[in-house]
Amino acid sequence: MARLTELYKQRRLAVGEIVIDNYDEIFQMNGEAVMNQVQVELSKLFDEWLKDRHAIVKRLVRERYIFIIEKRHLDVIKNEKFDLLEKVKKISPFQFSLYNFVVVFEF
Repeated sequence: MARLTELYKQRRLAVGEIVIDNYDEIFQMNGEAVMNQVQVELSKLFDEWLKDRHAIVKRLVRERYIFIIEKRHLDVIKNEKFDLLEKVKKISPFQFSLYNFVVVFEF
């Protein structure tokens, strides 16, 4: 019974938010065409990052993304936060950073 309870806890869902800092400044300096290209690269990066973790990620507005993930994978992702930050910085010559990376709600 204890194993079943632990399995249940690990498979519960969590909802998180990722916010890209400096987005508006870079948009104003470089225009819509460049930012569309950057958005595509960010989406690819997030999809790849969550691919094997039974998760989904969707863009809400320009600089805000939401993801839904199983609790068992969330713990791993929390430890890899800065790994994702380095990947975000590499997709563009601009100075992007992750302003917010937070788990909003766990079911």
